[in-house]
Amino acid sequence: MAVKASTSITLSAVVDVASVTRYYLLQSSTLSPPAKPTVKPPTGAWNDTEPTYTSGSTNSLYFCDLTAFSDGTWSYSSVSRSSSYEAAKEAYNRALAAQETAAKALSNTEIIVGTQTAATGAWTGVASFSSLVDGQQIVYWLPYAGSGNASLNLTLANGSTTGAIPCYYSGASRITTHYAAGNAIHLTYRVNANVNGTNYTGWWADANYNTNTNTYNCIQFDNYTWAKKAIPAGTIVVGDGDGYEPIGAGVTFSVNLPILYRTSALAKNKRDANFYLCYPAISLPTVTGDNSFALLARHTAYVAGRLNGEMFTTLAEDWLTDTPDDTTGTIVYIALGRMSTAASASTQTNLPQDQPWRLGMDGGGKLNGNRIFDPGQKQRGSAVHLERICAGHPRGRHRLGTSFGGHLLLPEQRGRQPARERQPPWIAGAGQTESHSLATAQ
Repeated sequence: MAVKASTSITLSAVVDVASVTRYYLLQSSTLSPPAKPTVKPPTGAWNDTEPTYTSGSTNSLYFCDLTAFSDGTWSYSSVSRSSSYEAAKEAYNRALAAQETAAKALSNTEIIVGTQTAATGAWTGVASFSSLVDGQQIVYWLPYAGSGNASLNLTLANGSTTGAIPCYYSGASRITTHYAAGNAIHLTYRVNANVNGTNYTGWWADANYNTNTNTYNCIQFDNYTWAKKAIPAGTIVVGDGDGYEPIGAGVTFSVNLPILYRTSALAKNKRDANFYLCYPAISLPTVTGDNSFALLARHTAYVAGRLNGEMFTTLAEDWLTDTPDDTTGTIVYIALGRMSTAASASTQTNLPQDQPWRLGMDGGGKLNGNRIFDPGQKQRGSAVHLERICAGHPRGRHRLGTSFGGHLLLPEQRGRQPARERQPPWIAGAGQTESHSLATAQ
């Protein structure tokens, strides 16, 4: 018997990947990511060539893959942003920022020599930087004096010019003839700078120019000061806890507060900062209100009065003198300043800069008059500083502040020197002052 066999064969079609193609789209970083294409090949800005990064570009690069199958079908992957392109962009931006920082640092310290050839307000120069930015700083060498309102026109590294930009100081005040030839002026460029509610663009000089020459022969008291009484212009003022008033006969004030000079009038119960610790050529007729008042040239002007604790009261008469002569033994003299050596020497004094004090003590630890230290004069007590005086004196709890702008000549010190030597011993010569430190106790 024949045996018959049977079998079955199943045939199936397998779909394989025929190809994969990547497409790229470069667009602005501010736009939303693109949708994946819907046609083959993609239309629009899609391209199968990867673009290289262009320096300074802010665009973003996107890509997607087109997969084609052996049965003729195809599909697109999701759209992704290129991380390598973003890395290249970030690296460029960092390098650019570093370059700009270096360039700014260079320009901020650059010395620009003026190229003008005569005295003029039209200042010029050549800069190494290629643009002006807010906050740009330079040091400008002024070869010739200014004339009229100053402006600065710089030629930049790219050959362009900034145009004539106005130069200011202290707000909106224009620089004119303030700087002599041969000055190095530190200038800062500002754009739309607010000055008292108005915007300005220009170059500003540092605040080292001062029409009052405070940095030379006077020192401004940088603090708001209250006028408890009306203060006229050009007078010396003294104060207490209630404020300042003009010095004069019978005035009581605290020696813990500095003696100041006022250049302009100030109404009662008003305050401002136009006071000076040190000032030259003060008119004593103006201070005293006596047009005929005068002292001896090159002598020391003293304020005479009595000291009660920290409060000093000027005498009713002869409160300002150059001859500290007291027969009562109760008057204290404050050395206010040295009379001038100029033609107006008998009517002008210089208010010296506030200095520390020194007093002497005897062996029992008591204040020994005004033992002002004098290398040429043997003292019973030693010259000591404020803290040692306060510690050694039985009433050492109280001390006079070192901010007091004057020098005391106490009763026990007077009468020991010939009249010709009654100038304070710390005056070494015209214009030279060795000041001393005072402390007392109660």
